[in-house]
Amino acid sequence: MNLQEYDIVELRACYAVLPPYFLLDATPGHENEKKHWRENIVSTLKNLVAKEELGKLPPAEARHTAYTYPTAHEVKIWVLQSLSLIDSFLYS
Repeated sequence: MNLQEYDIVELRACYAVLPPYFLLDATPGHENEKKHWRENIVSTLKNLVAKEELGKLPPAEARHTAYTYPTAHEVKIWVLQSLSLIDSFLYS
């Protein structure tokens, strides 16, 4: 799980459902992996919260771009630019 790909909203949701500890975290050869995974989530979230409190949280860390959509105006501009490129290609 690459925590750098998650925004603060997603990590807060993960944290909200994390248990305080894991009962089955002693698989031979993998002891405490779940504990370390949880600690990593908490640490990453704390770093994002600190940035947010300082007003230095980048937009992508505040909300991942997957949750944003272009406005109707932005779509119109994109369509017009695309049509212009097609015209210049076809008629030049």
